[in-house]
Amino acid sequence: MNTKILITLFIVSVTLLSFIPMLDAHAMEVHNLSFERSVEAFGIAKALNAVISLIQGTQLSFTPIGVGFSFSVGEILDPLNDLVERFSMIMLLSSISLGIQKLLLMLSFSSFIKVSLSLSAVALIVLLWLNKQAPALMLNILLRLFALLMILRFSAMIFVSVEAGFYDTMLKEEFDTSTVVLAKTHKELKEIQASEQNISKIDTTSSSIFSSSTRKYEQIKAQMNISKRLEQLEKNIEEAQGYIVNLATIFIVLSMVLPMLFMWLIYALIKS
Repeated sequence: MNTKILITLFIVSVTLLSFIPMLDAHAMEVHNLSFERSVEAFGIAKALNAVISLIQGTQLSFTPIGVGFSFSVGEILDPLNDLVERFSMIMLLSSISLGIQKLLLMLSFSSFIKVSLSLSAVALIVLLWLNKQAPALMLNILLRLFALLMILRFSAMIFVSVEAGFYDTMLKEEFDTSTVVLAKTHKELKEIQASEQNISKIDTTSSSIFSSSTRKYEQIKAQMNISKRLEQLEKNIEEAQGYIVNLATIFIVLSMVLPMLFMWLIYALIKS
């Protein structure tokens, strides 16, 4: 008798929980925050890719003592650009994974799942209290059906909550640091692009405004400014690459490894 009471209380509690709208709202809010992080990281990657593409063909030439030499900015940025492109692909896959998670959440929120869970709960409780009059096969089928509907109703909500907790405790600091560093790298590249445009303007300035010697001085000054920026940027590129790898790892874990583990657990539960 005590076992039946406990089982009945559990079934009633689960059924009532399924109709609490605050649980659905919280799960969707948590998922939206995950999606915003993905969009933020993807935006940084695309912004880096765009500015690198704009300045990648820049060829700087110097003749400070009458001896000319030149180098391509793209040669410095090629490794970073390749890594950013691969990171963009990871973020695309991450966004697809988050979209699938949202569909599963919406399915768990549906009235069909809630009503089906309620009907199976009522039928299960009725059969449970019929004592020996209830066919064992029917009771077993209803029990399995209730368990399946319970998994469909709550598993996605539990997953997004666990994922958010894992991120907040283990990955948030690393994510914040990485995005700040990459945003700084993007700013430095934009400044280099602006400096290169200034050189072009000096090249096309009419001699009626600048004398030839003054224009040459301005060109060398601007070129040397870019050179100093690139020297510093080259030192920071390796650091930026490390943070891109960190971000990629974060999203692979959150959007691929954890969902695969989750699906395996769901499969194991349904199979059992």
